[in-house]
Amino acid sequence: MHPRWNRVATRASILLLPILLLSAQWSPAKADRDPMLGRAVVEEALGGDPVLLPNGLYRLELSDGYELTTHGPDPVLDGPGTDLASGPERAPVCATGNVMHVLYAHPALVSTSRLDAVKDSIRSQIRRTNALLNEAALESGGTNADYKVLCDASGEIRVDGFANTTIFPYYTNIVEAARQAGFKDPNVDYLIFYDGDFPGICGFGEFRHDTRPGAENRNNLGGYGLTYEQCWFSRTPMHENGHNQGAVQTGAPKEDGSNHCTDHIDVMCYPSVSRPCPTTLEFDCGYDTYFDAAPEAGEWLASHWNLGSRANRYILFGDSPAPAAPPPVAAPVPSPQPSASPSPEPSPSPEPSPTSSEEEETEEGGPEPDVEAQDPATGIQTATPRPIRGRRFTIQLWLTSCKGHEGTEIQLLRKKAGAFVTVTRRSLDEDCVVSVRTRARFDRAVFRAVWEQQDEDHHTSASGILRIQTR
Repeated sequence: MHPRWNRVATRASILLLPILLLSAQWSPAKADRDPMLGRAVVEEALGGDPVLLPNGLYRLELSDGYELTTHGPDPVLDGPGTDLASGPERAPVCATGNVMHVLYAHPALVSTSRLDAVKDSIRSQIRRTNALLNEAALESGGTNADYKVLCDASGEIRVDGFANTTIFPYYTNIVEAARQAGFKDPNVDYLIFYDGDFPGICGFGEFRHDTRPGAENRNNLGGYGLTYEQCWFSRTPMHENGHNQGAVQTGAPKEDGSNHCTDHIDVMCYPSVSRPCPTTLEFDCGYDTYFDAAPEAGEWLASHWNLGSRANRYILFGDSPAPAAPPPVAAPVPSPQPSASPSPEPSPSPEPSPTSSEEEETEEGGPEPDVEAQDPATGIQTATPRPIRGRRFTIQLWLTSCKGHEGTEIQLLRKKAGAFVTVTRRSLDEDCVVSVRTRARFDRAVFRAVWEQQDEDHHTSASGILRIQTR
């Protein structure tokens, strides 16, 4: 926190004393919906004239008539699964239309803009959140996935700035300032990094109750996510953007009654002992509450709003048409203001040719890839042919003759609804091997690997069939 900001935050600190004393037990459900445990605190942090709705959300009307709804503030949390200051990075996809637009804001009356100094750090944080999103898409059984973001003319994540000209760091004030600076496209998810703090609070996200599974869902309309400086490099930016995109809907499995979840080490969850997840941060641990890139029939996310659905306009999936290269986009001008690949297993042997029963299943299952006589041959195997349902396991793909084919792409396909569909594409390492880590969210499944035609001398190659049955 900037030294001079202490004076500005004094009033807020007094009002937030209950939240600081009760931080170990505090949850949005208690603060938002039980006035005895913090409704005054929540409404102070929201600013404006918030109206508590029957569904537990707050409605705020801004001076220009814009209405937003939110569950309230997300508190500062420490401990496992809250930090995202390091880790793998993956560039999001540059796009226009329905995109994330990253913004930097500062309190103009107590500090000057540090946009140039912090821009690269903010970009790195966005790339880390995108890497976590992509990991969730692959491990839930889908294809690669990337946030669609607004970029500058050089292809970098665009970070624009504006100033909060009031002394209060309230959610309403900051969103008002963003809109007055011209950042009010109804198709954009604005992710604001605010260069100041609010005691005890990490941020806010806009959120709408709407469980409809299609693109008409109101969470496809864009919104405003806000992260205070003390939480920039935690899970909070991804958390608030998750709210903007509609996580977590009431009635979802493991939803906790406050539009969060009970999986503990999870981007959208708060600490819970009821359903603890692994010690590494995940974007929907279990892939059954708000994100699943490949839900199966009968699962809640197959028939309700799912951030991992192709209906989500703010994420590009690997099997979706790539956006055209966007032209340089002139964002609104604010008013003048003072990894390495996993090690392969040793010498895998080629998969035997399919048996007659396998061929019969393929014939019944629908069209196969167009495979001619090939060299090199493609292989597929797993060390865990009977994984535990719901647990991760590894499938290994390879070429038997590697020279000159390093770095080319190989596909993992899974049979669904009678036809093979692409699960993911991966680049082969220097030994022409790649390991795909995925989650066994099925009783039985059939996989195969395909290496597409590279030139006139090397035709498409498909492996034999790999059958997996869970236990």
